[in-house]
Amino acid sequence: MFRTRLEYILKDMDLVSREEFDVVRDMVKQARTKNEILEQKIIALEKQLLEKKAVTKKTTKAKTRKDTKK
Repeated sequence: MFRTRLEYILKDMDLVSREEFDVVRDMVKQARTKNEILEQKIIALEKQLLEKKAVTKKTTKAKTRKDTKK
């Protein structure tokens, strides 16, 4: 009787099996790992972009100085 009542209560709850839970947990782990990798790539690309902008500013200033001396 107790078991039947418990099964009835659990049936109405929206629960997942352990297998389904493990699959989703593994998917989340993979997604987090990929997200961390992409975050590091973005940081590296932003750094490269800032370095290129700094070089461009230096060369532009140098060219401007040459042009004003003429």
